[in-house]
Amino acid sequence: VSDIASQLPKLLLTGTVQKKIDSLKPNDLSVDSLIKSNNKKEIKLAMVHISFISHAYIWGSNNPAKKLPECLSKPWVKLSNYLGRPPILSYASYCLDNWYRLNKKEPISLENVGLLTNFLGGVDEDWFVTIHVCIEDAASKALHAAYALSRLNEDDSISTYSKHLKDIISSLRDVNSIFSRMPEKCDPYVYYHRVRPFIFGTKDNPDLKKGLIYQNQFNNKPQFFRGETGAQSSIIPLLDGALGIKHTNDNLRHYLNEMRDYMPPKHRKMIEYVENKSQAKKFIDKSKKLTKE
Repeated sequence: VSDIASQLPKLLLTGTVQKKIDSLKPNDLSVDSLIKSNNKKEIKLAMVHISFISHAYIWGSNNPAKKLPECLSKPWVKLSNYLGRPPILSYASYCLDNWYRLNKKEPISLENVGLLTNFLGGVDEDWFVTIHVCIEDAASKALHAAYALSRLNEDDSISTYSKHLKDIISSLRDVNSIFSRMPEKCDPYVYYHRVRPFIFGTKDNPDLKKGLIYQNQFNNKPQFFRGETGAQSSIIPLLDGALGIKHTNDNLRHYLNEMRDYMPPKHRKMIEYVENKSQAKKFIDKSKKLTKE
């Protein structure tokens, strides 16, 4: 699997991805022994590789493939069942599990992060993803503060609330600073025409109106899954939950809720935990009223 994943830029360049995959037998990319090993790090990496190869197969020619061969569909479904996410390229495989530090002794930064797997390769594609990797790292302080905030109650001091809120603000300023660097090495034209097409999903996609058939999976019935997007990151939903921010029940709210299905299960559970636990907004509002009085 890793060999094919590493060849993707060349296979896509020469238009031979589908030919390469179609030459494989149904069990050539088996992940049974890997899943039995329960090695989560290697299983996540396999999910990255299979997801990239599958999307390259689907979107790597002039017309999208409407059926995914069993050599990909079978291991993809098994890996997705193990990881608790749909068999589609999600943010977790595109970003969270798809990077390494160039120098292990140095901290995570845009000057020290590389991608494990990509489609065409090149500065624009890599920069787009590594920006997100560094955003996730920069947001970690905010997420720790949000979790701590959700566990506070009326007996905790205003200064304690204030400390966690200031940590969130500081962390998000770092996030915005990183995000503002996107144009440095990711050209909008290249992103739109060379990067974005490979991360499309099969739901609400006019090019795959009838969905995608995963050969010998799901009773060979077409499946519809959303494509990869930063909306599958747990950062903002967790902050919203901890801060008691509610959104109107419109179409976007439904879409954002649906994005949780594509998150790692532990991320979903953490968001649900802070949403149910946090009383921060109520106590902060109450303290504001007392201050005014």
